[in-house]
Amino acid sequence: MCYSPQLPRPSPSAANSSSASAAGKHVFNPANIGLVAVTSLSTGAWISPGQWGSATIGALLLCGLGLLVLTRARRAETTLCFLACFGPLLFGRALWLGDPLEIAAHQLQSGALLIFAFFMISDPKTTPNSATGRLLFAAVVAGAAFVIRFVYYTPGAPILALAICAPMVPLIDRLSRGRLYSWASPGEPVADQSRGVK
Repeated sequence: MCYSPQLPRPSPSAANSSSASAAGKHVFNPANIGLVAVTSLSTGAWISPGQWGSATIGALLLCGLGLLVLTRARRAETTLCFLACFGPLLFGRALWLGDPLEIAAHQLQSGALLIFAFFMISDPKTTPNSATGRLLFAAVVAGAAFVIRFVYYTPGAPILALAICAPMVPLIDRLSRGRLYSWASPGEPVADQSRGVK
């Protein structure tokens, strides 16, 4: 998603992993803040929304793999809410402009958007602890991404929206009760992996 021949990508992410944390969680998604930092600090780096393609079979494969990961981590509602909010905004825009609905469908099939939705916004260490908080957060990120993309005409809008909205997570966690996500131990049975997630 991001190309940068001259800047090392791990440095912004690594710095965030060790320094920006609150209540046992990262404030920012390390990969997300790394992408934002690299693209902001360099004219030779950019986010390519078309890199992953938009073929239907690729979109279905990404969705299937993403749902597999998310159901194991119990974070599917974040992704589904993001797509359920972002999709109607895209279709509403197409209707408003008189564009064919295929344009909005094509935008939803973007591999970059699906990778973001299934593997970045749903990160258990950077999303709110409660399911209600995750739904609210996903809806806010979807709205911000839409505004950044179609009002400010900035590519890579979901990635920027996530970085901008990330500081809301500690506030959402304070307002809504939920347990801190904990990764299952390697020998722990699958049924016990949901412990502490609700």
